[in-house]
Amino acid sequence: MAQYVRQHFIPQFILRNYGVDVDEEKNDLIYVYSNYEFIVEKKRVADSYIVENLYDSNQFEDIKKLEKDLGDYLEKIVAPVFKKLIECRDKFIINREELKLIKKYLLIQLYRTEVNMTYYLSQNVKGIEISSSSINKGESKLDFWKREMHTILHTEWDDLLKPNFPLHGVKHFAMEINQGHLCFVQTTDEFLMNDLGKVSELIPVEIPEDKVEGFRKTAEFISKEDFPQALEIFEYELKNKTSKLETFSFYPVSPTVAVILARKHNLGPSWMNFYENSLTFSIDKFSPPFNRYKNKEVYELNQQIFSLQKNKDVTEAFKKASELYMKRETLFEIDDEYEYSVKLLSKEETIRINVMILNEARKYITFKSTSNVEETIKNYNYLYNSSFGNIKNNFSGLIGLIGSLNVEKSKE
Repeated sequence: MAQYVRQHFIPQFILRNYGVDVDEEKNDLIYVYSNYEFIVEKKRVADSYIVENLYDSNQFEDIKKLEKDLGDYLEKIVAPVFKKLIECRDKFIINREELKLIKKYLLIQLYRTEVNMTYYLSQNVKGIEISSSSINKGESKLDFWKREMHTILHTEWDDLLKPNFPLHGVKHFAMEINQGHLCFVQTTDEFLMNDLGKVSELIPVEIPEDKVEGFRKTAEFISKEDFPQALEIFEYELKNKTSKLETFSFYPVSPTVAVILARKHNLGPSWMNFYENSLTFSIDKFSPPFNRYKNKEVYELNQQIFSLQKNKDVTEAFKKASELYMKRETLFEIDDEYEYSVKLLSKEETIRINVMILNEARKYITFKSTSNVEETIKNYNYLYNSSFGNIKNNFSGLIGLIGSLNVEKSKE
């Protein structure tokens, strides 16, 4: 079979962590439930979460270049970092390069899925063309999507954040990741995997009338400095009352370990920790790292920002944060260390996040332990049968399918 045809939108090194068996040729096997075909299969990792020729593009001399580069410039180098995370106990220590590498992985995962590709093909969010300010004349939206990913892979993380970076969508999402802080969690139960490789908590909000102007100024600022469509989107959501607060994004790395991006906003006249509003996790799960900077000026600037925030002097705090940001290439060093506490999620918190993962699944979900997944599905089905909120999927027969797997295992 030709090489580089089966192209994975969930990396194989992540899927292997969900391995339940190997076949006669020693290929890793995982459980995959198809939401369309209503079957659970033991599938080879090589055949799971793929679209044939997904990243092929004639804009490159080698049509398979993007697929190859995803492996060579991201997956091969981030996999050992995640392996270290999986093997650690309660402390996870990384240097600055590893931190930026994880952030780039989160950004690429946001882009690379089949679901996101479909979004680009029908790209019309709230009637607003997100790509309109960056797409080249005559360039298809699909080629633009692939060019964005190729650019991310071949651009230093700090350069993605620069004011003059030409791809506004990429810069916007990179800034969102960079403004948040990473957290790492584990469970004694199990995190499910879906075909997005992530899930986000979105809380509907209604902006009070006396706060509207402040948010509008923030949207205006972001439109000028970062994301040209920000004000247009804000006005649409205000008019249609569809505003949502994204408190965090959750990325499973294995059945027992995950990365959380705790969302913050520190642009313009507002400064908010969105994750403090989470309905899924208690606030202690969002613990920031203990940083060891080689350059002592970083500590001084951070202390000044903290003091200004504490005194609610938002304007000066933003100026200091901007100073820190503009000087980051000289202030931060490769040997800076970031020590994270790996927090243990309770069974209830694990079930809540798994219900969200199930809800956002489009085609596929993967689990490792049939016993661990059953309780989550029962909780999800209860919400579905109760017509609760924004429940999107029907897993009413999945318990029976899992039961048949248990019968098969008992015969082996």
